[in-house]
Amino acid sequence: MSSSRKILRISINLLVCLGVVPVIYYPTITLSIDQLTDNYNNSTVTDLSNFTNYSSSISGVKVKYPLNWQHAEQPVGRIYIIQFFSPLQNDADNFRDNINIAIENLPNNRTNVTQYSNASIRVITRSLPGFNLIASNNSENFHGSPAAEKIFTAKQAVLDKNLKAVALDLKMTQLYTLKNNKAYVITYAAETSNYDRYLPTVQKMIDSFQIMNLASNSSRGTSANVTS
Repeated sequence: MSSSRKILRISINLLVCLGVVPVIYYPTITLSIDQLTDNYNNSTVTDLSNFTNYSSSISGVKVKYPLNWQHAEQPVGRIYIIQFFSPLQNDADNFRDNINIAIENLPNNRTNVTQYSNASIRVITRSLPGFNLIASNNSENFHGSPAAEKIFTAKQAVLDKNLKAVALDLKMTQLYTLKNNKAYVITYAAETSNYDRYLPTVQKMIDSFQIMNLASNSSRGTSANVTS
């Protein structure tokens, strides 16, 4: 399978998981968080000291996430997806704001992060109603690797508790980095009205994200040194 077709496949699988679609550290996010800290009081911001650790030799990544968020992970085709879901705010809440990390093996550096992120966004543009790209940025050094960031809004239909279709306005930050022939796609997805609320939590998770070296001491492999 060509590398371009593989890129399209990961984009489609990410959309299937969209509660769903990645997070890397960028100045644009940092600025939003700095502004947010001045305006939000402690009652509206998640307690950043109340985090636990996720670490897995299967996914090869480490990240901190809030204790009151739910964690799940599963393979979707050839892509491994790790999901972190915020708690519902009330009985009327129809969407769990979330962070997801998708990991895919790539064929021997046949693409770069710019090509990969642009191909993904082309698929998402055609797949999500009301898609609007807000920002597109590149970085030469995310834990030593080039990275790309896309921020966009879109609509998603969900069923409410009465099984009626509801169209939600979503805002997402999706970030991409490639390392050791793997693509790491980190997505923050939230209802537009809640997007700023969770930025401090998102920043904490982004700052803690690490890619591990895995030693093949067994058939499944074991965790070794952290490299990012």
